This record gives sequence, C-alpha cells and structure tokens, in this order.
Amino acid sequence: MEQASKPNIKIYGEGSSYGGEFYKVIIMGQGNITSDFKCDRMRVFGDSQITGEAKIEKYHLFGSTSIRGSLNGKRIKIFGNLDVTEDLTGESADIRGWLNVKGNVELEKMTVKGGVTVDGLLNVGRLSINLQHETSRVNEIGGGTIRVDSKLINVFKGSHRLEAKVIEGDHIYLEHTTAKVVRGKNVIIGPHCTIDVVEYSTTFKKQERPDCTVKEIKKYQL
Repeated sequence: MEQASKPNIKIYGEGSSYGGEFYKVIIMGQGNITSDFKCDRMRVFGDSQITGEAKIEKYHLFGSTSIRGSLNGKRIKIFGNLDVTEDLTGESADIRGWLNVKGNVELEKMTVKGGVTVDGLLNVGRLSINLQHETSRVNEIGGGTIRVDSKLINVFKGSHRLEAKVIEGDHIYLEHTTAKVVRGKNVIIGPHCTIDVVEYSTTFKKQERPDCTVKEIKKYQL
C-alpha cells in the first residue's frame, strides 16, 4: 500500500482506534489501539496501549506504552517506559528509560541508558547497557559485542546492577553484573561483578579488586 492511500491516526487528549494499516500514528495524551496494526511512523507523547501485534517502521515514544502482543520495528527510540508482553524484534533500539519484555528480544543493535527486564533471550549484535536504575534482570544474553557498565551510584539504593543467568558473546565487558556463566572469545570482568564461571577462548582479564569476583575460569578451544 502506497503512502498516499494509507490513512493516518491522530489522537489528542484521550481516545482509541481500531487497528489496520496506516502511514502515520500520533498520540498526544492517552490513546489506545485496540487490535493488530502496521504503520510507517508512530510518535507517542504521553501514555498508550496497543492490544495485538504491532509492526512499526519508525517508533518514537516519549512517555509510557504497553503492547499486549509483539513489536517489530526497524528503528525504535524510547524516552520513558515500554512494556511488551511477547517478543521484540527489529533492527535498532535506543532506550532512555526502562524496557520490559516478557518474551525474547532480537535486534541488530541496542543501546540502553536506564534499565531492562527480559524474561527470555536478549539477542543483540551490538549491545550497550549503561545501568541507571534499580536492578535489571535478563534470563540469557547473546550477541557479538556486549558492554555493561554503570556511571551512576545511587546513595540510597546502592549500585545499579544487572542480573543474568548466561551472558555469551564474542567481545564482552562487564561492570555491576551478577551472572552464573559468562562465555566469550574476549572477556573483561570489571568492578562490582560476581560471576560463577567464565569460559573464554582467546583473552581474559579481571580487575584485581575486592568487589570483582570470579569463582571459576575455564579456557576452551574453538
């Protein structure tokens, strides 16, 4: 369907719309999409809820959105909170706030400045997480380049932290992380980390400081 033949949705204040295929969706206030829909561009300034599957080429959120289904988007930018009850897939996501996904996440690139919770697999080619909220939790992380750090310390709640069962990638750098298994070609374990097992094939470095603990180190052949 060409752009000229696709309708637009504009919700100002409070309102709702059925799903379908659209060119542009703009919500300023509180808006609901009540079934599956596709659109080229979507901008939300406020709160929104999508019931069903969402396929969005360019998605910008300034506020909070709950998607009761899956989200597929080429370029996603979040300034606030995004909840997805199924899977999140696409090309790139820039999260400035909090991302909560009940299923799996599969992207080529993702940058997080805030926090993230993923109940399934977080699979990203290039992943960067700068922890700026309370504890982030991910079941498993996989990718090419994985970097987790934290520039902020909350004097009331302690250090921001990532908890994961398995972290596996080619190049891994971790700070403020608790994990059972970290596996990769090149692995660096930085400050405020507690790791049960590190498995590496090429290089391994660990900062010699009391807040950096690795219980077991294994080298394997590719």
